[in-house]
Amino acid sequence: MFNFLFYSMLYIFDLDYTLLDCVKLKSYLAEILGVKEEIYNDTYKSYFTDKGELYSFFKHGDLLNADAKMKTDFIVSAAREKIKSRLDKYLFPEAEIVLKKLKSNGHKLLLLTYGDIKWQKYKVENLGIKKYFDNIAYTDQKKGKFDFRHIKEDDVIIVNDNARECVEMSKHFPNARILLVEGPYSNNAEHDFEARALEELR
Repeated sequence: MFNFLFYSMLYIFDLDYTLLDCVKLKSYLAEILGVKEEIYNDTYKSYFTDKGELYSFFKHGDLLNADAKMKTDFIVSAAREKIKSRLDKYLFPEAEIVLKKLKSNGHKLLLLTYGDIKWQKYKVENLGIKKYFDNIAYTDQKKGKFDFRHIKEDDVIIVNDNARECVEMSKHFPNARILLVEGPYSNNAEHDFEARALEELR
C-alpha cells in the first residue's frame, strides 16, 4: 500500500473516472435526457466523439432537442437543478476520504481536469470535494500541453485513471510518482505503471 504521508507533497488529481464515477453518472445523464443508455452512447459518439469535439451535457441536450428523430423535450434549467442536487452521489466512495486525509496531513492538492471547460466547471462547482483543493485548473487541451511551469514542487504525485495522460505528464515531472487508478482508460497507452485502486491512498 502507498504511504506518502511523511512530508508535504503536491498531489495532482484528475477528476473523471478517478474521483468521479462517470460510468454511473452517464446512466443518470441519460435518464435526465429522457433517452435509453444506448441512445445516449450513440449520440455521444455521433454528436461529439466522431466530430472531435469535447463533451458537454447541456449541448448534448440541445442537440437532441434539435434532432427530429429523437423527439426529446430537454429543459436546461431543470437539468441543471437535477444534476446539482445529486452529483456528489457519483463520487467514488473513497474519494472524499482520501482527499480529506491527504489535506489533514498537510499535503497540497491540485485538481487538473480536461474537457469542455464550462461542463467541467459546472461539475466541480457542484461537488463537495472542491473545498479540499488548493488549486483547480481546467484545460480543453491535452494535459501534456498544459503549462506546468508555475509548479515548483520537487515532490509530485500524479493520481489519474488515464494512462496516456500519466505518460504525458510524467515528461514534465520525470521524478513524479504515478498512481494510475484502475479504470476504462488505464490501458489506453503503453506504460509500465501498476494500476491500483484509489483507496490505496487512504
